[in-house]
Amino acid sequence: MLKHLRSFVKFSQLHGQNTSKMMRTFSSTVAQTDEKESVGFVESKEDFKWVERLLPPSRIPNPPKHASYPTQSGWFPPSETLPDKPYYVSRNRYHLFPVTEIEEDISFEPPNTPEDEVEVVEPQILTTITNIEGNLFELAADLQEAVRPYSEFDPVTSVDEANCVVYVKGKYQHIIEDFLGRNGF
Repeated sequence: MLKHLRSFVKFSQLHGQNTSKMMRTFSSTVAQTDEKESVGFVESKEDFKWVERLLPPSRIPNPPKHASYPTQSGWFPPSETLPDKPYYVSRNRYHLFPVTEIEEDISFEPPNTPEDEVEVVEPQILTTITNIEGNLFELAADLQEAVRPYSEFDPVTSVDEANCVVYVKGKYQHIIEDFLGRNGF
């Protein structure tokens, strides 16, 4: 590197040019007269349309208007007015309800079992509701009433206040989505 700097200084001294206007490239040293006269590239705002279509969108676009709802996929937009509830469940960025089903494996060993038996692994399915604002306990109570006709036992709900999540024990994603849709969320 030092060898290249020495050659650059010698070149500028030989030709009597100011080193501040010299530009060293990988292959040779070129005198730079003006920034706009450099030949490296040409700016064109017209050609940016070809690059722009390759870039991902900055946000998810609003869904198109349809003649009738629900659509073939079962989607429908939220109501124009806010529901009169002490809580609000907003949709995710894809305009869908934030309801998911998760499966957790809970392993336990029954008491007084011999060592040669395998431990029992029982999957537990939880339905989670996120993006909640307001009174989480009211939502949990309303979800219990909505799920009760579809459950043979009393539905179990749990509230995580720190993360604003309500859990319902069981596989009730479609039932809860219908409940949220009927209430105008």
